[in-house]
Amino acid sequence: MHLTQELLYVLSSSKSNHTMLRFYVKLERIVCTRPGYSPLQYDGIVTTMRKPTMLSPGLIRSNCQKFHIYVKIEQKIQLPPECIGRPFAEWPECYNTRYFKSPLLLTFEFYAHRTGVAHPVSKDDLLEHDMLGVSYLDLYQGGAGFKAVEFKYLINLSQDSDVKFTEKNDQLHYLKRSLQHCDDFYQYLSPNEAYLEGLQSGFMGPIVSFWSRLSDRDSLVF
Repeated sequence: MHLTQELLYVLSSSKSNHTMLRFYVKLERIVCTRPGYSPLQYDGIVTTMRKPTMLSPGLIRSNCQKFHIYVKIEQKIQLPPECIGRPFAEWPECYNTRYFKSPLLLTFEFYAHRTGVAHPVSKDDLLEHDMLGVSYLDLYQGGAGFKAVEFKYLINLSQDSDVKFTEKNDQLHYLKRSLQHCDDFYQYLSPNEAYLEGLQSGFMGPIVSFWSRLSDRDSLVF
């Protein structure tokens, strides 16, 4: 099993042929210590002097001169043999769900570099920098396309990060129950990570989009 992987990510406009984001990152294998469970997981950090762009334009607004992108690819579920290499229409009905249709999850977390803080070398180090947003790409098998779910990180001026969802707080309890019915939020984040105006900093979203494969070349162009 390879302990490292290499990823070249290019985000460009097919209309203007303008490259909006391009970076190369070396990913290290994440070793799972759970007995009997060894999913494929790789992660890495890339630093860029160019302001990154998410798939949904305008989500990142920052005057920072340096940015960090945390990249992680993980196997959510292992495809059964009867699904590999076959179109969705020929899959057994029991496997015709989103969990099997997109077995890999590619995550991008975007951070603005905080002046005076050391360069991050691990995921924990990024907590010292300013979160901007996150993109979750549910990849279809064989590079056929993906579903993108993106969130923008917003900060409350009060910086009240101690507020938690509790049964005693009617407003927070209501929001928690609402988010539980939003699959595109609850699948990736917890209600405690949601932005609540005047209460806590967190993620606002989701913005959902679907992308299909555009090129028949070996390299995957979406």
